[in-house]
Amino acid sequence: MEPARPRSAAALADTLALAAALADTLALAAALAGTLALAAAPPPVRAAEDAGRGTYEVCLDVTEDIRALGSDDAFVWEPASDRLAALGPAAWPALLRALDREGPAVREAIVGILASGTEADDAVRERLGRVARRDPEPDVRAVAVPALRKLAGAASRDVVVAVLDDPSPAVRRKAITACTGLCTDEAALARLVALALGDEPLSNALQAKRVLWSLTADGSDAAVVAKVRAASIAAARDAAPAGAAERRTLLAALLLAEIGDDARLADVARATGTDQPVELRGHAIHALGRLGGAEHVALLAGLQQDAAVGIYAHDALRRMAARGVPAAGEAAERHTGPRAPQPLPRP
Repeated sequence: MEPARPRSAAALADTLALAAALADTLALAAALAGTLALAAAPPPVRAAEDAGRGTYEVCLDVTEDIRALGSDDAFVWEPASDRLAALGPAAWPALLRALDREGPAVREAIVGILASGTEADDAVRERLGRVARRDPEPDVRAVAVPALRKLAGAASRDVVVAVLDDPSPAVRRKAITACTGLCTDEAALARLVALALGDEPLSNALQAKRVLWSLTADGSDAAVVAKVRAASIAAARDAAPAGAAERRTLLAALLLAEIGDDARLADVARATGTDQPVELRGHAIHALGRLGGAEHVALLAGLQQDAAVGIYAHDALRRMAARGVPAAGEAAERHTGPRAPQPLPRP
């Protein structure tokens, strides 16, 4: 049997064991505290030095900011958007990767951030073109079209023209507008004319008419005017679905009037009727003010009493009077209703 150690030795051994256990506990607590501090810290920033060249880089984790873009809370997504936009080109690779992985709200916000800049590289332009043509969500495609138009300029033409055939009316409207100053070749003009004569909703068709006018350099580019006239006449002959033929006829007359062709003013006059949408009537009345003659004075004088379009009719009569159309000035002076303080702009 091993002889018993003195009590003093046993007590010393117990004290040493207790001290060792306490040291282990303190080490564990320190490790846990470090872990918690790391979890509570902001996204890690890592600085790395290339000793050979003496260059430095900072790597920032923007995952949380990118995902915050999908929040419904403006106090969440707006600061995140501002931080990502402030990073500029440094954020582009991460934003482009997120376009392939995140939900529609985040993708839409990313396109907006990219569009908020004044520059873009080939990777950004290529990806925006892909989004404009192929993203499954119309809202995302709709913001991608003007973003690409802004950042790529003339290089966006092929994408913009392709998106004129998008199944979404809202996306087509963006592409129609993006064609301003861009879509002057015969194929693109023919597509715009087709939209001006038959797209739905009506606001899309009228927007196409406006853009076609702008593409003629406000009527001064004779070559483009001739292309639009030829395409308008050809498209007006095309068969239209039942119920749409009348609308196509009226829109074709308005488009021809837009480029200064008065051959179909009888149809333009019919487009002022109360059976037509107010927006269409306003465009028709303005066209008569620019091109109409004495035979249209009585029609416009009566329309001055129409609350929906009276102000446009009075403006049209004043335009006719300025062109020397007989009796137009007298009809305008007899009007006692609302008057525009100055000539109304082209609709």
